[in-house]
Amino acid sequence: MSKEIIKPVPGYEGRYGVSDQGNVYRYRKMKDGTILMVKKKHFLSGSGYFTSILCVNSKEIYINVHQLVAQTFLGKPHPKMQVNHINGIKTDNRVCNLEWVTPSENIRHSRYTLHQTIKPVALVHNGRVKHVFPSAMECDRKFEANVRDHIRKGYNFHGCVPIFIPYRLYEVWKKMLEDGLL
Repeated sequence: MSKEIIKPVPGYEGRYGVSDQGNVYRYRKMKDGTILMVKKKHFLSGSGYFTSILCVNSKEIYINVHQLVAQTFLGKPHPKMQVNHINGIKTDNRVCNLEWVTPSENIRHSRYTLHQTIKPVALVHNGRVKHVFPSAMECDRKFEANVRDHIRKGYNFHGCVPIFIPYRLYEVWKKMLEDGLL
């Protein structure tokens, strides 16, 4: 196992450090003048990211750990850039798992690489699957209507009952429809 590399957090030099493994440290000056690094606890935010609290002049600043790691080890990017977790695990804040991306690249990564937020749709008529779509957006394009509203309200959609299905089921049903088994 490699040794953890700790660098000062930009803008908080002398107070806080962050490691390439995603740990945040507070520098504490001892009476003898030595500096002790104390590992800070972080908490899981409502959005699923580890967050740490940095204190400066009695003011608490809440900041996501992945942002601290990226700013410290990957440098400060263009203001509109976002931090992407390459493996999709929001709590894996190792520098090797982080990269700066544009907002559209971040969305594309979550949708197409990780299959997150994509909800495939099936249209069912009399208990038989008639159509499957990789997303509600694809279904909307084909029928020029909003299938999400129909699902939410429980309305029929072009004579079928629209339902969201798991991605794995979409792949199976798509293959079965292509083979004429459904």
